Amino acid sequence: MTALTGTTVGHPHGPERTLVLWCPDWPVTAARVRAGLPEDVPLALVDRGIVFACSPAARTTGVRRGLAAREAQFRCPELVVLGYDRVLDDRAFEPVIERLEDTTPGVQVLRPGLCAIRSRGPARFYGSEEAAADALVACVVGLGIPGARVGIADGAFAAEQVARDQAPTPVRVVLPGGSAAFLAVRPVTTLVDAGLIDRDLATLLRRLGVHTLRDFAALPADRVRHRFGAAAARAHRIAGAADDGRVVPRVPPRHREVAFDWEPPLDRVDQVTFAIRAGLDAFVGDLAASRLVCTEVTIEVCTEAAAGAGAVHTRSWRHPRWFTGADIADRVRWQLQGAGPGASELEAAITRVRIIPERVDSTADHEQGLWDSGPDERIHHALTRVQGLLGHDGVLTAISAG
Repeated sequence: MTALTGTTVGHPHGPERTLVLWCPDWPVTAARVRAGLPEDVPLALVDRGIVFACSPAARTTGVRRGLAAREAQFRCPELVVLGYDRVLDDRAFEPVIERLEDTTPGVQVLRPGLCAIRSRGPARFYGSEEAAADALVACVVGLGIPGARVGIADGAFAAEQVARDQAPTPVRVVLPGGSAAFLAVRPVTTLVDAGLIDRDLATLLRRLGVHTLRDFAALPADRVRHRFGAAAARAHRIAGAADDGRVVPRVPPRHREVAFDWEPPLDRVDQVTFAIRAGLDAFVGDLAASRLVCTEVTIEVCTEAAAGAGAVHTRSWRHPRWFTGADIADRVRWQLQGAGPGASELEAAITRVRIIPERVDSTADHEQGLWDSGPDERIHHALTRVQGLLGHDGVLTAISAG
């Protein structure tokens, strides 16, 4: 543990003491685990032809975020390139959050791989801020996630920068009152990386001679607000470690997925769809009671094949409006039938069907239009039937634009 000195008394009305846990290269870690790749493989995640994130092994060969995918492969011929999946980031980090909440409650997820916790409660429970940070690091390491780091400072922004700072130990603490001095020497582009200002404003500030957070914090607050707006004014307060934002713990979501298990397994499509229909109606009704509708689901079908280990067939389905219980049952049937729409016998008996709601929306966002406007159900049924044969990415619809 590394501690940086500061004043011994914090400001009673200033930023609260915050503990930030950072898992470096989280998108890469999530994608690597999903693909079953070793830790030392040079890996890059590409979004729209540009490298979004890359592994440490890839960085040693010159691969960097922002490179074109072809340039990255030129620099590292053995580079493994995968598409960046934002949904995978969130889904893979959910078990980590749950384990962290078992260690200490009150976790706020800043983004996948980065979360903040008020340090007061954990420090009292574990005896000190350092002991609480050590417990969180041990929790993450126990999940097989390498390189987790914790920073503790006044405010979430300062604590994140402390966690990202290079230090010989995974836990680093800035004592109360020392965050302003810690942030002072950091470049103004730090605010860009944190999403507090855009790159154009950072370029303008550098042209005006404002190169560090100390320089930015020294500008008159009223002038910053008048010249650059409210977002820049908040960034100005944060640069001087004067932001009074508080950690807002997340409300753990309800597990709304539903699963159906059979022993002995079912070997006919009609048996499976009949067995799940009542449960699917209850699943949709539970969402409706919470004023929610499901617009995207993932269906996992487990068979008794593969020498007892079982085979899992997964497919995601989207709906232009929302799913009813009958709609989901249709998707299950189509997924079981595969390329043979008339088949009733299955190649392998089904032991489990699991329905995972990937996207739920408020019912207010899907109310019928004033003049009863909405997609034609006959067209929708025809398109989704073809989608059942080709997959949800195999059917596209046109929209007017420009």
